[in-house]
Amino acid sequence: MNNMHTVPTDRAVRLHMLNRLSFTAELQSFESEDGDGETFGWVCLDEGQAPEDWTDDVCWAINDAGKPSTQPIGWTTLKEGE
Repeated sequence: MNNMHTVPTDRAVRLHMLNRLSFTAELQSFESEDGDGETFGWVCLDEGQAPEDWTDDVCWAINDAGKPSTQPIGWTTLKEGE
């Protein structure tokens, strides 16, 4: 497993969580809430696999419940066919 500081941002990867959960995700851009720019978030691409505290399958700094989303702890490249 690789450190999150080295994760590529131009392709989907397998993200790993503390609870051994892993799933395919990619970094996507979104318009910021204030409309003054863009923000980025990891989006789970495996339906139903995102942690419960990811709002709409997106890892936000603060989710819709006003709490931090669970952050991934590492990543690996996708195997062929994933």
